[in-house]
Amino acid sequence: MRIRFIPFQKLPYADTCWALIEGPDERVYAAACCERSSGGTVFVLRYDPRTEELEYLLDVAEAVGCPPNDGRATQCKIHYSMVVDDEGIMYGATHLSGPALGEVSYNPWATFDDPERSFVGARLFAFDTKSEEVLWTDTLIPWEGCRCVALDQGRRRLYAVGYPRDHFYVYDLDARRRRDVGRIGSVNPQAIWLDRRMRAYTTDDHGQVLVYDPETEQLTTTELKAPHAPYQNGWHNMVYDVVQMPGGDDVVGVNWNVDPYLWRFSPGEQTGAGTIHDLGPATLGIDGLGARGVNTNHAGGLVHSAGGDLFFSVCRGDDRGRRAGGRDILPYAPAVLNLMDVETGEVRQVCELVAEDGTPIQYVSRAVRIGAEHLILGTVSRTTAGIAHVVLDDELAEGPWQATPRRCWG
Repeated sequence: MRIRFIPFQKLPYADTCWALIEGPDERVYAAACCERSSGGTVFVLRYDPRTEELEYLLDVAEAVGCPPNDGRATQCKIHYSMVVDDEGIMYGATHLSGPALGEVSYNPWATFDDPERSFVGARLFAFDTKSEEVLWTDTLIPWEGCRCVALDQGRRRLYAVGYPRDHFYVYDLDARRRRDVGRIGSVNPQAIWLDRRMRAYTTDDHGQVLVYDPETEQLTTTELKAPHAPYQNGWHNMVYDVVQMPGGDDVVGVNWNVDPYLWRFSPGEQTGAGTIHDLGPATLGIDGLGARGVNTNHAGGLVHSAGGDLFFSVCRGDDRGRRAGGRDILPYAPAVLNLMDVETGEVRQVCELVAEDGTPIQYVSRAVRIGAEHLILGTVSRTTAGIAHVVLDDELAEGPWQATPRRCWG
């Protein structure tokens, strides 16, 4: 097995890669974000794992008409809000956090709807990955960022959650019209997923599953709840990452929580029915004691192997991964790549994520698999961000699922 780290060398201030998605061309599309530096903006890149070519496709801030010197909080990132349809049209929505040029930080609450300084809003763009042209742009959510999206290709609509107000939105791609369905919490889920009937699911602040039915146009709360550790009360147990299981309608997910748990969700025929099955903690042997956090003890990068097992990556945080004052940053040690048999719950460690040049991969946001052997990971790093390319071999690249179900959510 070979692990390469591919930094975004032409974007030295890029510090995170939150959005990572595969296209119908079997290439990977990544968002090179700059969420901490003054005046930083997001670029869209394309990576071909077979040729190992990295292309710099789109300066998003320029494309949506929000240059970094306009005095506002910048169009700094795409946060789980980039999808590509079967025709190769990408839809991406921007998120906030980066301060305006010359400022050191941005507070979305303190400057919400400020006519000169606020984030103007989540800007939506449609980009043809074949012709490499921006087809159109719009404001998806005024004054707010977009945390995550899902795409219903048949109905030509996007589902989205905004930040900081945490409302659920439905956006008509043809009419370019947004509908606010209402507030779903106080924090933010990190994913929206779909079933075969294109019902849209996410969770509230305590992991309660919400479902939007496109037939009734109603968002309802189900009786299903994502699992969490027994020493927690369920707060901050929102969904983080979700992946469809090959050959079926079930999904496997993990939550955005300290010591997160994995789970398997099966939709029911009736809206709001179904089951959610506890697959156990992402990291075994944790007792809940000690200094831990959602960033230092994170799990993500869910994608299935050709054999149908689940790859996922977990951080290994400890006190060495904390700044003075206790603020969570990246863990000190490299993350671990694990493989789970979803049917039995058995987990085995594949490797520590250390690239062949010695670069540790410390935090994995999203993952895709191209062919049986190419596993691509979006990474978050202290220095120039990038992606990791894991070339799988032997039994890790064997099995009936040579191609994964292509994700239609961010």
